[in-house]
Amino acid sequence: KPMNEESNNNADPLLPVKEAAGKMGVCRRTLEREVACKKFPPPVKLRGKSVYFLSDVVQYLARLKAQRDGSFSSA
Repeated sequence: KPMNEESNNNADPLLPVKEAAGKMGVCRRTLEREVACKKFPPPVKLRGKSVYFLSDVVQYLARLKAQRDGSFSSA
């Protein structure tokens, strides 16, 4: 088995900026603002392009949902 094939099985998928923003339901600029305010992890550079880890998007959305759910339970 080639080494890169095995390492890809456990890899955290990378998303281009536009795709990451789309999964979050926001535009690219909003995602950039979230990064600037340190509310979202910064992208990594891959061959000169910015990409985001899918797990960062999933964790961010889970955190938003938990905040929302917490506000409903105390209302």
